Amino acid sequence: MKAVFALGAIAALSSVAAAQPFYARGTFNGWAGTANELTLVSGNHYSGVVSGLNPGDRHEFKATNDDWSFNGPNDNVTARADSNGELEIHFWATTTHNDGWLPEGQPRTGYTDANQTGWEIMGDWNGWSAPIASFSDIGGGIWAATWASTGGVHEFKARRPGDWDVSVGVNFGGGNISYDAGAGGDITMYVDSVGGRYKIVPTPGAAALLGLGGLAAARRRR
Repeated sequence: MKAVFALGAIAALSSVAAAQPFYARGTFNGWAGTANELTLVSGNHYSGVVSGLNPGDRHEFKATNDDWSFNGPNDNVTARADSNGELEIHFWATTTHNDGWLPEGQPRTGYTDANQTGWEIMGDWNGWSAPIASFSDIGGGIWAATWASTGGVHEFKARRPGDWDVSVGVNFGGGNISYDAGAGGDITMYVDSVGGRYKIVPTPGAAALLGLGGLAAARRRR
């Protein structure tokens, strides 16, 4: 696995424009080359389809400019090719999103959820032994799950049902989300695979979401 971290994570939008064009790179192309160039959709949104894959195969990927000086997210995204052997990848080429979703402060890379397989929450409330809650499709490509939490700091991830190889962690991939639930209560998590983003309600403060921004020792539960 190759994990290339974003350089200049506080770059201004003008530097984003200078970084074009952008490419999808991952296990499907040896993390190199310009064959999978992404096309501008609107604003800072780019997309492209990687084809010729084996249906159902798992891939890790990012979006990047040619020399990797601007890429995201900080951790690799994981997804499975659809029944046509394709991955439709989306890239949001800015480090400032200001939309209440995470990750913030880095570019986001997502994908079209053609398989519609759903998500489930795994975490330390029951020792990672079984799903805590299942997500429901609430429309617009967004999934949501609510569960009751005891107080204190907890670690968790969203994953495809029964599939640890495709999961959403602190940077929409990678390490566990470490969350301070305070005195306890209901937590709701939203996952938007196209947007390469997730949201937690109640929204944690900067200190509460302990994993945000690259928790070097973050564990990936398998």
